[in-house]
Amino acid sequence: MVDGRVRATALSAYAVVLSAGSVAGLVLGGVLVSADLAGAGWRPVFLVNVPVGVLLTVAVPRLVPSDVRPDAPSSRSPGWRRLDLRGLALVLPAMLLVVLPLVLGREAGWPWWTYASIAAGIALAVVFVVAQRRTAARGGDPLLNLDVLRAAGMPSGLTTLVAAMVASGGFLFAFALHLQGGLGESPLRAGLTFLPMAVAFGLGSFYWRRLPGRGAVALARAVRPA
Repeated sequence: MVDGRVRATALSAYAVVLSAGSVAGLVLGGVLVSADLAGAGWRPVFLVNVPVGVLLTVAVPRLVPSDVRPDAPSSRSPGWRRLDLRGLALVLPAMLLVVLPLVLGREAGWPWWTYASIAAGIALAVVFVVAQRRTAARGGDPLLNLDVLRAAGMPSGLTTLVAAMVASGGFLFAFALHLQGGLGESPLRAGLTFLPMAVAFGLGSFYWRRLPGRGAVALARAVRPA
């Protein structure tokens, strides 16, 4: 919906929201794990998404302008897209079949159903890709337009993003285990330990456009002969 300098500002704000969300998630996750609600341990942390989703469902129609909402009648221009319900019905169970055994497999001792579930999820993901291609070939609105992968810079950008997410997720997981298992910190204290990193990420994401110019000036002054 935006471009130019406004797009850079919007992306910066988006990154700040991600940073704030990570802080809230770490702290609230520590609170929930420490509380051990109904003896459920760490499991209630996944329920946090439910009230957030309900809140957004109620708030978006009231707060987001209708000209940028695809569900609003006034926005149904030639660029308007319908929700691909068939694609949604395929991708949701595919993700569940893959993620669920990865979460519960180690604790359950990796029984046969975990491998069967992952295999079924991958097979269903292949069916999803085929269905998306057929929907696009018929001139419909696929849930995931695979043609975007042909855009210049997209493959390298996605590769970089995957590498960054794997490195970041691996660090967060390993460091959290070290804080709690190695140093004996509580889940809440371990969550608060990540707070400075999340704040730095948010500030860097919002003010990143100022860094190259100022960095170059500082470097020039540092290497300038006396």
